[in-house]
Amino acid sequence: ATVDGPGALAVDAAGTTTFAGAVGATTALDSLAVSGATALQGGTVRTQGAQTFGGLVTLGAATTLTSLDGGDIDLASGLAGGGRALTINTAGATRFGAGVSGLASLLTDTPGSNELGGNIAATGAITLGGATQLLGATRTITSTGGAVAITGTLDGATALTVQSATGTSLANEIGANTALAALTVN
Repeated sequence: ATVDGPGALAVDAAGTTTFAGAVGATTALDSLAVSGATALQGGTVRTQGAQTFGGLVTLGAATTLTSLDGGDIDLASGLAGGGRALTINTAGATRFGAGVSGLASLLTDTPGSNELGGNIAATGAITLGGATQLLGATRTITSTGGAVAITGTLDGATALTVQSATGTSLANEIGANTALAALTVN
């Protein structure tokens, strides 16, 4: 089943909230907030504004999260990719509050920014569009079968290790606003 807007949807559940179909595919929701764990199986989540996922998000299909009006997309407790691709489109902030693992690939678009509060791992390409702010003492971005590209500025008093199978591109200033504690590229 699909869920469509308009209107805001807030889910406060003790267990896992499962969206078996697309969310906002025909008519975008105003916003989406889920307090607990979330299983996304429909491939699409579209809102006009913010998307907030308080618990661990698991993917059951290749998924695109889109905020049409530049709302923030907050994955507060991390994401388990299940071997699926994740694309995030917003002119707002994309916040990874914890680790992101098991992805086939990850793409965040350029108009927005990124906050990394956890490590990121994928088997394919990882592209972080827009400015990226590192949070915490150490962070690792790992692609075991593809390239890693960070297209915007990269800041944070963090020791960052980037590991990629086919190359790394750091296309903008590093540490211009807040110097990195260390940078290792493998």
